[in-house]
Amino acid sequence: MLEKVVESVLEEYVSEWVEGLDSEKMKVALFAGKVEFRDLRMRGAALDKFQLPMKMKSGSVGRLSIKVPWKRLTSQGVKIQVEDVFLVVQPTNPGDAGADEDDDSYLLRTRWAKQQEVRMLEILEKVKSDGTAASGDGDTDGAGDSDPTASWGYRKKILNTILDNVTFEFTNIHIRVCGSCAGSYCLCPSTVGDDTG
Repeated sequence: MLEKVVESVLEEYVSEWVEGLDSEKMKVALFAGKVEFRDLRMRGAALDKFQLPMKMKSGSVGRLSIKVPWKRLTSQGVKIQVEDVFLVVQPTNPGDAGADEDDDSYLLRTRWAKQQEVRMLEILEKVKSDGTAASGDGDTDGAGDSDPTASWGYRKKILNTILDNVTFEFTNIHIRVCGSCAGSYCLCPSTVGDDTG
């Protein structure tokens, strides 16, 4: 039951950032505990929700790896590794954006946040209905009450624990800024990179 929830959540959120995910391969590989994708393209609007003073012209992900420790799901987190990210961005000119565009971007962000909330509630409701259908509707004998895993509250608590333990690891992120810099939004290449060795 929890496998369906984890698969749905991961597929929903990962596909939001990158294009070209094979959902069937992802489901089968996630059941085994590890899935890996190579050479993925980033969606053009992947950075739009952050309202950065730049827009993405192109982007790619060299390797995306997802590890799910099914046997220790409540004690160990789902690990998502993203390697070799190449972004080409272009600064936006603050003078080009009018008041209407600012309002539109605010509405877009608000709409996106509401859609994410609705998606999560739909996934939770689907799992809840699947769980009640599997246990039998209206089953009130004592056996159902003694099993703590049968209660929806317990399942929701485990799901929240799983989601709280998701970890992301990013390595080799390269950002190239192209175009003219105008105003106070100019980025210097030395401030984008990390020289930690």
